[in-house]
Amino acid sequence: MKNSFLILFLFLSVMVRSQVTYDNMENLRSDSIDVLHYHLDLDMTQTENQFIRGAATVKFSSLEDGLQHLPLDLLALTVDSVKQENQQLNFSYNDTLLTINLGRVVDSSDVDSVVVHYSGSPTQDATWGGFFFSGNYAYNMGVGFDAKPHNYGRIWHPCFDNFKERATYSFNVKTDDNQVSTCNGLLVNETQNGQVTTRQWELNDAIPSYLACIAVAPYATVHQNHRNIPIELYSLPSDTNNLKASFSTLPDAMDAYIDNYGPYRFSKVGYSIVPFNAGAMEHATNIAYPRYAIDGTLGNETLMAHELSHHWWGDLATCETPEEMWLNEGMASFSEYL
Repeated sequence: MKNSFLILFLFLSVMVRSQVTYDNMENLRSDSIDVLHYHLDLDMTQTENQFIRGAATVKFSSLEDGLQHLPLDLLALTVDSVKQENQQLNFSYNDTLLTINLGRVVDSSDVDSVVVHYSGSPTQDATWGGFFFSGNYAYNMGVGFDAKPHNYGRIWHPCFDNFKERATYSFNVKTDDNQVSTCNGLLVNETQNGQVTTRQWELNDAIPSYLACIAVAPYATVHQNHRNIPIELYSLPSDTNNLKASFSTLPDAMDAYIDNYGPYRFSKVGYSIVPFNAGAMEHATNIAYPRYAIDGTLGNETLMAHELSHHWWGDLATCETPEEMWLNEGMASFSEYL
């Protein structure tokens, strides 16, 4: 993440003790429940109305005996139903925390799953981040500077929204046939049914929820490869020449980090161009990158390099609390110079 509010963000990250206590309480859930995988079925065919519909399958294991409730973060969306093996479950929801009454007791080392059906218009943060609808674009930026905690996965899917909990992801995204979805991981399938296109993505690398992403636009894909690592750059077709020119030193940045930090451990390097005017966001394997920064010059190459470096510092090794965000950002700033 790099933007004009970075200094403000680092200042806000030095929280008072009450906030430290709050965030630590959020992390405590990960001591009793381990979320293993999120599968998100997303209907993005109504983005012109700033509306999404989703079904999130949350696979989890219990780390203690007698688990009867599953608490999930979900911000200001409508929960239509919750199911466990097609059985309707009771739940409570206050626009912030979704508490699910499990249909059976889950004991230590048991693995189970629930499906949350939800819909609505995802939230934007008052200062920076959130979910955005702009023209033909719909996309998320995974943190909120005003949010407590700063993680902002909960604006578009139910999750454990803390830095500590990591899970793998898969996505099944429906769009109008003139739109293209991009998500974390690798594209494993694409089908078309009438005027609807469905793209399936899989990320086998476990990440915290704020690094999960989606972007939808009439994208074209620039396919590249460096050191046997696939590179996928997504932009409007009219922007691809500028994109390639502004990213011509991406292989140099990859070499610098691999040679100095170690192997690149994710499945691809990806950037999705979005009309966001206040910086970028290091979503794992699919960085949300501002359109203003691909002008055909190398004037913003340090921004490109900063976000890539987070795949070592921030995405692979992630701070545990907001107070430690300077570790992510400090190393990314150093990496610009490297």
